[in-house]
Amino acid sequence: MKHYNEYVDNCGRHYKAIPMFSGDPYTLCYYREKTGGWHRMKQLMVRTTLAEARKDLDEYAAKKGWTGIA
Repeated sequence: MKHYNEYVDNCGRHYKAIPMFSGDPYTLCYYREKTGGWHRMKQLMVRTTLAEARKDLDEYAAKKGWTGIA
């Protein structure tokens, strides 16, 4: 499976794995254009490493059919 740092869905919303507060743990987030800023995807688990969070993102994006960018 190809790894991307960020994905975009059909509506143009961006998704990526980012650290929560102090660098640990990591979570999957989406960028909300109207209100601005990144928001956590609460339906997915918080991970202790960035690699685990990125793996979750890659799998979720493949399931949803999102397009990978950079």
